[in-house]
Amino acid sequence: IAALWQAESGSQRSSLHAAAGQKFWSGQLDEMRQMASQAQVVLAAFLADHWRRGAASSYTPWLEVVPKDYPSCPTLWMKDQLRCLAATEEFDVVVDKQKRWLEEYQTLLHFVPGLRDISYADFARARVAVESRTHGVVFGEPPVEQTAFVPFADLMNHNATFSALWKSERTGAQQGFRVTVQGGAKLGSPLLCSYGRKELNEFVRTYGFADEAAPREVPLQLELPRDDPYRALRQGLLLELGAYRTFTVRSVAPAMDPQVFGKLLTFAQVVVAEPEDLEEEDMEKLSEALRGKYLGAALEFLARAAGVARTAEKTAGAVADPDAPHGRLCRTFRALRGEVFVGVVAFAREPREGSEEGVVGEV
Repeated sequence: IAALWQAESGSQRSSLHAAAGQKFWSGQLDEMRQMASQAQVVLAAFLADHWRRGAASSYTPWLEVVPKDYPSCPTLWMKDQLRCLAATEEFDVVVDKQKRWLEEYQTLLHFVPGLRDISYADFARARVAVESRTHGVVFGEPPVEQTAFVPFADLMNHNATFSALWKSERTGAQQGFRVTVQGGAKLGSPLLCSYGRKELNEFVRTYGFADEAAPREVPLQLELPRDDPYRALRQGLLLELGAYRTFTVRSVAPAMDPQVFGKLLTFAQVVVAEPEDLEEEDMEKLSEALRGKYLGAALEFLARAAGVARTAEKTAGAVADPDAPHGRLCRTFRALRGEVFVGVVAFAREPREGSEEGVVGEV
């Protein structure tokens, strides 16, 4: 499997493809080499092979404590389970990832027949284990960080207020992986570490849990009322002003780039403005005219839009079995996303005095 990623000369590559016998598999191999991590695929095959060996594996003491099932990992969910992620960008990411993993497995089977002793289900579970349990370890000369299993160090759970720090180090010929607990730890207490600064989506997708301390990002779709007789006028103005778009809000605060938030306010102001105030042809003068006059109404429009988005977030993720692992994760994931919209509502309806510049400054 590792050899499939090795650089080949033109003749060697032609020979390999001729052996494959089909142009299709040649293309599949090229795609796998570009899209997949060699280390992750090789380690997944290694782990699945040792799972297959059972007690005969020399890694049995470690394998006995490495989970083989990951029911809360979306990449392993069935179609009916994935419905709880419907209408989120994460749904498309997971479906695409499932497709790539299956194509990788089929490509590997074609070029490495010995892999047929390992089912796709076991290979996929091993891929999840590799993604969620490996570390970066320094190897070689000159030293290069590579993806590797570090038995037992991979058992530490994540927490934003962690107690343990880990690092790979090399001193002379000695290769080491060191875990340091600077403040000490009580006997029997969990040894927690940080999995790194990651977005909420990445924690859900890779590790199968939702970290409430992780940054989160949600799209806020603002729409022009369909029954508005001046809808076409407003839409045309928004296009000219560069404000006809989907906006993204980060974290619970909420947070947004000031320039982007300025566009969002422009969208809201154009929606609530009286038609006669939209007749100005000079876009700079139009923007000036809208500022201040419609700030309060625009913020209320924003609050209502965020409220609608939060309601949609709560209802779209309904699952048949909310207490199953996938159901619990989806509920938590959507609740954390919903908190962002709650923050937007609170921000928009906060009593304030001042100009639009002051509101943008708050953001």
